[in-house]
Amino acid sequence: MSRSCTLADTSHTTDQTPSYDAVQQQQDRQVQNFDSQEWESVPKNLSILYSPVSIGAGANVSMKGIRWETRLRVKSKDLPRLMREGFHWTVANVHREAGYIEHEAKEPVMVGVGWNCTRNYYLSDLSPDQNWTAKLTVCARDIRGLSQFDVAKLRPEQAYAAIAWTNTQPGHFIYNFD
Repeated sequence: MSRSCTLADTSHTTDQTPSYDAVQQQQDRQVQNFDSQEWESVPKNLSILYSPVSIGAGANVSMKGIRWETRLRVKSKDLPRLMREGFHWTVANVHREAGYIEHEAKEPVMVGVGWNCTRNYYLSDLSPDQNWTAKLTVCARDIRGLSQFDVAKLRPEQAYAAIAWTNTQPGHFIYNFD
């Protein structure tokens, strides 16, 4: 037999739903913008490329009928530590309010493979010492292609290339996968 829930049944619950302002303030403290002054002296040192379908190394993704491609660029204050501990992120790391769309892709490497527009997301390390910040750029031929991308559905197995490098020795790669 079931009984209805009463206040007495829920008296053990002490947590209240946080207010929007409290959540926003906490997120604002944790957000580290990839392009901010605080991070401008930290060079990019990790890049991961993703595709919605499996492609071969060095493939020209625009020729395979792929609707979008993402480029995750990371700045880490301590790359060896990041590599040891692993680079983990979820949609909780995405600062959606900071994102934007470019109707005309600006980077020659993107335009060269047929990408015409981009959607850009900023990600932040949520740990107390904030070791990394990142920018996720979604490339597509048109806005429709961008609209088919869902950051929550991006999976590690969609990565087709990843490279980490040291900034002390040009050309010295710590990790290279393709």
